[in-house]
Amino acid sequence: MDTVRPSCYSGLADKTVFITGGEAASVRPSRARSRRRGRVGFVDIAEGASRALIAEIQKETGKAPLFIACDLRDIAALQAAIEKIRIELGTLECSSIMPGTMTVTS
Repeated sequence: MDTVRPSCYSGLADKTVFITGGEAASVRPSRARSRRRGRVGFVDIAEGASRALIAEIQKETGKAPLFIACDLRDIAALQAAIEKIRIELGTLECSSIMPGTMTVTS
């Protein structure tokens, strides 16, 4: 279980947050921001893991983040996902871009 310090993320109450990646790197921020009443939208290529994360966050916080399946290498899809999150959750006021691993094959 992750612990949120009282001052951590407190400025995000009622703010819209955009996060890339639903994997381990962004699990803590997603949960913390949901607990602080932030509106969370995130994109990730790992749809199954992301849906499981949504269920966990919903159970823990009573609020599910908005998830859009997206490959960050597809810029048009990423732009569309950001716009959908903006329309559904409001103006993006914070973003958290999580580093990931990309394998390039020739």
